Amino acid sequence: MKSRVLHLLVLLSLTTSLAGAGLLRRPRPLPAVAAGTQMHYADFAGDSAKDLLIANSDSLQVLRNEAGLPFTTPIVTTLTIAIGDTAIGDINEDGDLDVVAAAPGTDQIVVYFGNGDGTFGQGTIVATIDAPRSVATGDFNGDGDLDVAVA
Repeated sequence: MKSRVLHLLVLLSLTTSLAGAGLLRRPRPLPAVAAGTQMHYADFAGDSAKDLLIANSDSLQVLRNEAGLPFTTPIVTTLTIAIGDTAIGDINEDGDLDVVAAAPGTDQIVVYFGNGDGTFGQGTIVATIDAPRSVATGDFNGDGDLDVAVA
């Protein structure tokens, strides 16, 4: 099977016109990564700079933001369980962002705990649910703790 490569472009906001329509600058290319199904923009490296996470069925790829664009060569964490939809949050409250993933092929919800440097640990199966398709994180019950919703 031929590997697909995703060529990323970032459209940066230039200004907002008086009419309220935002203008965008010419796209800036980023390093090529394996084609992904999900993207998240947050600080995965613990340096207060937001990074870009590309998730696909067999890897998590973090493009570190070191002093703005362009992002660095991807840091790749290879996955042992094929995943679909992803969400992010500090699941274990250690200060590092984690990735929660639906794995519809195995009927599992998997958490990849962030190491704080743009890499992730082995997947930890946290639930078994028939054909999970979508995940989201948030404080859904207002108790101050991060929750995970699955559909």
